[in-house]
Amino acid sequence: MKTLRILFAVVVCGLLTGCPSVTLVKPGPVTIQDHVIVEPSQEWSHLSGFSKWDVLTVDGSRLQRVSILGGLEDGETIFSFREGVKAPKFKSNMTSVEIADAIKASVAAVNIRNFKILNLRPYTFGGEEGFKFDCTYKTKEGLDFKCIFVGAVHKKRLNLIAVYGTSVHYFDKYVEEAERIIRSARFI
Repeated sequence: MKTLRILFAVVVCGLLTGCPSVTLVKPGPVTIQDHVIVEPSQEWSHLSGFSKWDVLTVDGSRLQRVSILGGLEDGETIFSFREGVKAPKFKSNMTSVEIADAIKASVAAVNIRNFKILNLRPYTFGGEEGFKFDCTYKTKEGLDFKCIFVGAVHKKRLNLIAVYGTSVHYFDKYVEEAERIIRSARFI
């Protein structure tokens, strides 16, 4: 009877939209959130339905990940927040500097410490004029991370890829593959 209840719960969750899922992504084209296609050249675990962002990871999302946000609309926050948390909202007419500032303010709202934006620069992303910046931060547990954010507005929607990894080992281990994924991105 217990097995039947578990099976029922799995089936119901699978039928509902927005249920979290983890799937294996093989090398080749992958559509993310019906807005972005990327082409990883190695296998990744694809986590979706947990938040606004889809996540690709090899060694676990707490150590390293490539997070992809496809098609954020006007008035939406960049990250998901619990009710009552004040965070900036995206507007399609924002400049690259304003979007970077909104990312920084959003990160601060989730208690990430010492988030520093380094080298904000123009970058062609998915065929659109966009931006790229490097960043560093420290988790509340004291773990140092390196990251890269790349973004562009396409059809008045914000598309972002964020690459995160621990400063020791994991960022450097996957940054080359992550950069390949960024370069492969195209918008639908």
